[in-house]
Amino acid sequence: MRFPVLIVALLGICSFVHSQYYTSGEDPASIRWRQIATPHFTVVFPSEMEADARRLAVVLDGIRGVNRFSANHVPAHFQVLMHGRSAYANGFVAWAPRRMELYPTGGTGQISVDWLEQLGMHEYRHVVQIDRMNQGFTRFLYYGFGQQAAGGMLGLHLPMWFLEGDATLAETLHSESGRGRMPWFEQRLRAQVTDLGIYSYDKAYFGSYRHFVPNYYEMGYHLVAGVRGQYGTSVWTQVVDGVARNSWWPFQFSRQLRQQTGRSKTRLYRSVFDSLAVQWHRLDTLVQPTPAERVSPGASFYRSYLFPQWMPDGSFIAEVTGPSDEGRFVRVDAQGHSSSLLIPGVRTAEPFSVAANRMVWSEYRVHPRWGNAQNSIVRMLNLSSLEAWTLSPSRGKYFTPALSPDGRQVAWVCVSDSNRCAVELFDVAGRRVTATFPLGRQMPLSMAWCDTGHELAAVVLTEQGKQLSLLNVASGQWRTLLHPVRHEIRHLHVGNGRVYFSTTVQGQEEICSVALRDSVPVIWQHTRSRFGASAPCTMGDTLVYNLYTATGQQVVRTHTGQSVASPEMFQSIALHEPLLRQEPGVPAFDYSLDTTYISKPYCKWNLLNVHSWAPALVNTDEARVSRGVSVMSQNLLSTFTVTAGYNGDRNYQSEKYNLLLSWRGWLPVLSLDVKGGDKDIDMEGYYTSSGKVYYLSAHASQNIIQLKPGVSLPLDLSSGAWYRRLEPSARFTFYKSEGYQYVRTDGEVVNNRFVPGDTYTVSQPDYLFQGLEFDVYAHHLRRGSSRDVATRWGQMVQFNHRVNTGGSIDRGAQTALFTRLYLPGIGRHHAIRLENSFQYKSMGDTYLNGIYRQAYSYSSIVSMPRGFATSNAERLYSFKGDYQLPLCYPDVSLGGISYVKRLRANLFYDYSHARRELQEAASGEMQQLANDYHSLGYELRADMHLFRFIYPVNIGYRQAWLPQSGNWFGEVLFGVSIP
Repeated sequence: MRFPVLIVALLGICSFVHSQYYTSGEDPASIRWRQIATPHFTVVFPSEMEADARRLAVVLDGIRGVNRFSANHVPAHFQVLMHGRSAYANGFVAWAPRRMELYPTGGTGQISVDWLEQLGMHEYRHVVQIDRMNQGFTRFLYYGFGQQAAGGMLGLHLPMWFLEGDATLAETLHSESGRGRMPWFEQRLRAQVTDLGIYSYDKAYFGSYRHFVPNYYEMGYHLVAGVRGQYGTSVWTQVVDGVARNSWWPFQFSRQLRQQTGRSKTRLYRSVFDSLAVQWHRLDTLVQPTPAERVSPGASFYRSYLFPQWMPDGSFIAEVTGPSDEGRFVRVDAQGHSSSLLIPGVRTAEPFSVAANRMVWSEYRVHPRWGNAQNSIVRMLNLSSLEAWTLSPSRGKYFTPALSPDGRQVAWVCVSDSNRCAVELFDVAGRRVTATFPLGRQMPLSMAWCDTGHELAAVVLTEQGKQLSLLNVASGQWRTLLHPVRHEIRHLHVGNGRVYFSTTVQGQEEICSVALRDSVPVIWQHTRSRFGASAPCTMGDTLVYNLYTATGQQVVRTHTGQSVASPEMFQSIALHEPLLRQEPGVPAFDYSLDTTYISKPYCKWNLLNVHSWAPALVNTDEARVSRGVSVMSQNLLSTFTVTAGYNGDRNYQSEKYNLLLSWRGWLPVLSLDVKGGDKDIDMEGYYTSSGKVYYLSAHASQNIIQLKPGVSLPLDLSSGAWYRRLEPSARFTFYKSEGYQYVRTDGEVVNNRFVPGDTYTVSQPDYLFQGLEFDVYAHHLRRGSSRDVATRWGQMVQFNHRVNTGGSIDRGAQTALFTRLYLPGIGRHHAIRLENSFQYKSMGDTYLNGIYRQAYSYSSIVSMPRGFATSNAERLYSFKGDYQLPLCYPDVSLGGISYVKRLRANLFYDYSHARRELQEAASGEMQQLANDYHSLGYELRADMHLFRFIYPVNIGYRQAWLPQSGNWFGEVLFGVSIP
């Protein structure tokens, strides 16, 4: 039992270390911050977002009462930070320090409820979950570890499927919408279970490299809702309470589930999904699918062809995604042959638009310095020349572009920094915005031009739900086609005088349409499907759309004139329906009360926020834990972090006192690393040197201080298919150790006895070192697929220069250049890695070492071949070649001990050439030494999850043959991947 407990303890330490200083980036330094403080929370926001901050305060106060009932818990006061300059739609809750961070720009993937309401309900549930952990033994840990105790125990015990599934269920039950009501949220699991069967618990939770597996949000929602439906409202609160009170013992989550339900989590998973499978199979037998012809290429593995756009020559354009694909636009001809058009930048699941031999789409574009100022831009591609360019400004939030039929205008949605929306018309030839139609808080989520080019159809998210409207671009007048609904409407297309769209029909997503000119709109349903139909496109009397299958979104076609009757019975199991009776109802948010919240300035110089501490020295930069004490601070804006501590390890006496500061609020990042201590000097005994014998006696304390101020400029230059980074940095080192005195007695040995002679005191002078280090790092890496064992195309380069600027001893200088080239291997997911490194040392002062005089120098930063120790050579060249490949994807579980996802191998060859000079002390003659070092061998690694812990590990073995000596070298490999 000891080994599992030790491994779990190690992974628990990973949770604690990962909880330190988690940050998604920084906001622009120019932002003026304000705050709304209430007894229950404090919202901090950019000044231009005050209206939305007040709405958020109303939401948080409203759902507080609902969670008091359903979760039987009200969390303590917490802080909320709104990142208003980012186009990224998300949110998260972190616990060291305790805070909620929200990205209030919703994007086009929103469901039929206000984004701030959905975001507030989901993330507030996470606050409740983590705050609930602060009881029992976990509460006891708080006194020793601070806020990181609850976060660490939650990460160690509660699986992510529960955390996200419970929060998704909360957003579904506490609103009239929520992802649990959306048919596409059930779609992927339903298809997998119906056609491929139920995967094992480990495979469903941790995923697979061999098969596509829906994410743990989908798994978690169905499992949490299913268990709650069987065992009542309080089952999960009792489980969390039991885990928190007994978190000292591993595997508490499964143990508490067994106490509440009589089943372990794996058996409970199987029970719930067996029940779901029966219901889904029953519904499947009742479906009579619409006859349709598949036109996308067939594949035995999971691959989706998204948002098909039919072309006059019988081909179609789609976006291909899947575990083996990096995400790209392709053109598939009438014979089913696919050709790649472009790899776009990182995108959400948003349709693109094609017209007049051009296509437009939106993609994210990072800010070079501010991680929380992500942009969304609109780009255009010429389908003949494959030339691509950016239409929108590079700074801003632009979504859902629609290209006019003649290709001369692009309509897009622009969201301001104050989170207000407008439809803009952009003239492609003139490269300017020609018209703007403000919509305030109402956001168009999908747009499509009418055939005449005079009107624009749009799905607009209003406070009442999603509404289908028509904009006359000449007059600026809007006309309602379909009144607001809470179910899904998305993926617009206009053709044949009708607006086609994907919508919810009896719990299933299907293709429907409505006439543009009917005085009383009549909805036609065009498809019936097993798992869902979406993304319609017409060309004449042909209707092309996405049909979901267990192997991905496929492209099929049928006739536009075909209309089917709506099914009489509901086509979804609707897990949330019976649970609504367990809730007090949907909270009514009275936004007229937002004026009651008082807003005042928030000072960005609120720097200190001590959140955690530990009876150990935790060095997050060096991933080292030593005996001692540490205190950690991080301010709300994540611009200033502090770690201070005392190291009680006698091996680190010179680093007893530690202080690490980091300021990230400006373009350059400033840091200061301070270490100090008093090293004990204890020498007592007889020594011999050059035939002389003497006795030394020293008992002193040597004070040591080390200062390392630094500055860097981390720049993220990623765009399109490439991840790019450039980071120049500089650091100054000041090191001083005080001198000390010792007593030396010279003498001689007579008859094996030491006869003392003169005795005198020797003073050891202060030692002082000052040095500068300059470093430039850059990489240019192509985005790959999830199955790639490594980057398959890219370059990395790092230049480093160190120079001694003063002090007692001159250590000379050192210059190094490191390069790495990634190339694709023979197989699809194979990768070649070639490293070339060069190092040159300019030696400093010399000292006598035996018969040679050796020089002081910097330690090498270029590594030797695997199997060799480091070299102190003045000139060093090193080459490393690796061929990495996957061997198999076993997806094998060994009980609750391990789940092995992939076995992979690496074949390597390393070579180094080292040259150095040595000077004979007696003659002064210089000797030139040159050595070659070779090693070649293999590595075998297994990618796995241990003890059902969320962070994957890799365990392996390396064996190398050293040709010069004819020896074999072997070592065990172990790594933990912490995102």
